[in-house]
Amino acid sequence: MHFPLPTPERSVPELKKSSVNTHGERHTERRLRGRGRGRGKREGETGEREGRQVRGRGREVETGGREVETSEREVETREREMETREREVETGEREVETGEREVETGGREVETGGREVETGEREVETREREVETGEREVETREREVETGEREVETGEREVETGERRVETSEREVETGEGEVETGEREVETGKREVETGDREVEIGEMEG
Repeated sequence: MHFPLPTPERSVPELKKSSVNTHGERHTERRLRGRGRGRGKREGETGEREGRQVRGRGREVETGGREVETSEREVETREREMETREREVETGEREVETGEREVETGGREVETGGREVETGEREVETREREVETGEREVETREREVETGEREVETGEREVETGERRVETSEREVETGEGEVETGEREVETGKREVETGDREVEIGEMEG
């Protein structure tokens, strides 16, 4: 693009006006802006961007308006935080729905107990459901007393198997006295059961 150069007829009177005015303005701006740190015009130029002028309040008002905008953005972020908390409450209801499954697995009740405390009143609801399934919990606790250290070591793997553990536990009820005899063998194997948790479920089915 080619821009036409200004004609000398138009540029000469403007230069005469601005030469007098800009000299005075530069002198006063240098004097006022230099009061901040006393480092001359360069510091004054950076201060002008940062809103440090003494008499140039127009730009300070502009920066003030930006501060109001940022405060509104902070309010928006707080509203978003409230929305995320409401979403966490919605997921909390899902935790209550999974609470019944956690009652079946047993070990997960302890791990997710902290989340149920955060949901508050819903913890009472889950406890009522745990009271309904109370008899199963008593049966599983009796089995944990019989097997002892084994279930403590393999507790995490048993949580992963989940529903299979409930099925095998019902079969162990049918075997009755045989469960006590196999319980001693499970304590002897011990460490292998921690490494091969899936095989433990297969052995439980064989016991039935």
